Amino acid sequence: MRMAHVVVLWAVRAIPWWFVAGGGVIALSLSSRDVQGFCRSRTCDPTLTSCPPDPDNPACLGGGVPLFWGRACISYSLNRQVAAGISNAEFVQAADASFRAWQQAACKTGATPSLSLTNFGSVSCDRLEFNTDQGNANILMFRENKWPYENAENSLARTTVTYNKDTGEILDADLEINATYEITLDPASQVTTDLLTILTHEIGHFLGIAHSPFESAVMFAYSAPGMAKTQLTDDDIDAVCSLYPPAPINEALCDPVPRFGYATTCAVSLSEPTPTCGWAPPRTSSSSAALVVVVLALGRRQLRRPGRRLGRRLG
Repeated sequence: MRMAHVVVLWAVRAIPWWFVAGGGVIALSLSSRDVQGFCRSRTCDPTLTSCPPDPDNPACLGGGVPLFWGRACISYSLNRQVAAGISNAEFVQAADASFRAWQQAACKTGATPSLSLTNFGSVSCDRLEFNTDQGNANILMFRENKWPYENAENSLARTTVTYNKDTGEILDADLEINATYEITLDPASQVTTDLLTILTHEIGHFLGIAHSPFESAVMFAYSAPGMAKTQLTDDDIDAVCSLYPPAPINEALCDPVPRFGYATTCAVSLSEPTPTCGWAPPRTSSSSAALVVVVLALGRRQLRRPGRRLGRRLG
């Protein structure tokens, strides 16, 4: 009997969301005619290698292939541990509203993107992981005691996506919110950061959308207190409608269960190491005639976003 050996390659990338010093905004060094619209997240990771500009839009990075979900039906879950001042019910309400904003975007055809985004409820797992031998969950979580990444004073959130490096298909996504400073439900606050604004931006990354070159867009990389962005702009809508063109969804066949099943708890033991940054080297495998080597190249990329009083970058 021939056996299949799966070699999994992991990678992690972070796209931050930053506060802008002085409460202002970052001026892009591109002329208006160079900026052509939204950008897509790609398998090329600029934190690890030099990614060329997108030949179709110099405001975006190119290289590799674009990231996307290969299914219309996707689930998400919320970690039970919430930030100070935010109740579980408020967390659920904000998350659902943010996902709904992308799912119900009004495309130019008058229809909505071919997305069905479902809240699977609360989970106890608060770890970034993608398992091939146990269940998974696409988790939204707060990091309140310590932000475990660089630029903690400037980072608002971080979205980590696990994807197939050959095709760009997203298999798993986890979203972390930096709650080491105050998170609020008041979008007009001048001293805290609005939860709904953070979530709406990060869910764009969750879906495979990169930072927009347009300051008005939800997916613009920088934010500051009082700069609430919860309504999608034309650029944001063009992005989600391009990635997921309107099409009928057969709800009877719609399966939002994560790859390899759904789990509310973290894995007992990971089948593969899950690094926090960078590509892991491939494991060697036997070339025995009795062994069929199937390479499932998975990438992991973290998308960060700024924020805070003086202006922070969104992941």
